[in-house]
Amino acid sequence: MDEVQHLYDLTNPGTVTETQWKATKDVRGLKIRGRGYLTNKVKVAPEEPIFELVANDLYKSKERYDHVLSHPENRVAKALKAGQNTPFVFAVNFQVPGPPYYSYVVYFTCSESALFGLDEIGSEPDFDDLDVEEKEDDSSSSITSETQKKKQVPSKTPIKIKENGFKKKLKTKVDPDPNLSKQVDVETLAGTPEFEKLRQCAFERLCWQFFRGDDDKFRDGRFKIIPQIVSGPLLVKSVVPSNKPAVLGNRLKQRYYRGPGYLELCIDIGSNSIAKHVTRISTNASKYMVVDIFIVLEAKEIEELPERLLAVFRAVKCDLSRAMPLEKP
Repeated sequence: MDEVQHLYDLTNPGTVTETQWKATKDVRGLKIRGRGYLTNKVKVAPEEPIFELVANDLYKSKERYDHVLSHPENRVAKALKAGQNTPFVFAVNFQVPGPPYYSYVVYFTCSESALFGLDEIGSEPDFDDLDVEEKEDDSSSSITSETQKKKQVPSKTPIKIKENGFKKKLKTKVDPDPNLSKQVDVETLAGTPEFEKLRQCAFERLCWQFFRGDDDKFRDGRFKIIPQIVSGPLLVKSVVPSNKPAVLGNRLKQRYYRGPGYLELCIDIGSNSIAKHVTRISTNASKYMVVDIFIVLEAKEIEELPERLLAVFRAVKCDLSRAMPLEKP
């Protein structure tokens, strides 16, 4: 927690007060994909989020500003320059079209060991070189085929994965194909230690591909938000869907910037005309709105279920007039 506090205090108290952006663990009414979602479409209440909200910034600029974390005056850039041993940082930059252009930046942190299941912080998991047993049956876990065929995660430093990673988990035959659902009793499998190891390792690999991988299309298809309007004008409630999951990369342009110990996701709201119109209505009423934003990596295979809540934050009556000017260095 001390490292998180250093990151928060290093530059300034933030350009937005805690009364406007704050952490919340209120997940009442939220439902995400459950264990058997691929077969029964049942959603369940989530567990607590993996990431913790530690800071926030509100900037305004003359043009859309990408990769805010690289700005020399940014809190993360200063933390890195000062040699702070910060946890892994996930920053989401909501880019509101202008002019003036606004960037709502929220910073989440989580230890790499908790996120990726690494035995050594900063190491790379050796997904490709794991001793995976070959199977003749084509219906084996899709993680096996993805690992063997795509090999998207290069290995430089072989390390141990929790519970010996994929070698142990692949001893449990699980078919992710929903068309073969009758052959898979998800609830029965969920009670076995083997399946829980499988699920944990699958989630760690999903996180590694999202936060450390090189495939932006993969990230676009997995990053999902679920907005909940706690309070606000009726006009905004009528045009902004509440409790409706949205994989934003399917409609909006998303850009990703990786640095030492962080990933910044820039969501270009102006890249879609409908989203741009809805946002214009919302920003005009932002001082009267309270909105919860839940972030999830969408689960598409049976091993990845149930989904896990990645992060959550609450926007409380944001006043755009308090945005801090941001210029190119």
